[in-house]
Amino acid sequence: MGLNSEDGQQKERRLDRLRRVIRDKATKACRRLRKAARYAPPLVTLAAEGLAVIHGVQLIVGK
Repeated sequence: MGLNSEDGQQKERRLDRLRRVIRDKATKACRRLRKAARYAPPLVTLAAEGLAVIHGVQLIVGK
């Protein structure tokens, strides 16, 4: 039983790290997208905002 709970904790830590890595990468990508979106067509901007929502990152594009 003790071994099982340790496995669960280790799995949870691994998942947390993975979520953090994905969020960091999404944040970095959104930063680039925010700059590029000034010159992008509206449909591209909409797609970028959709991807940001999926990854839980806020993307506000101002024209």
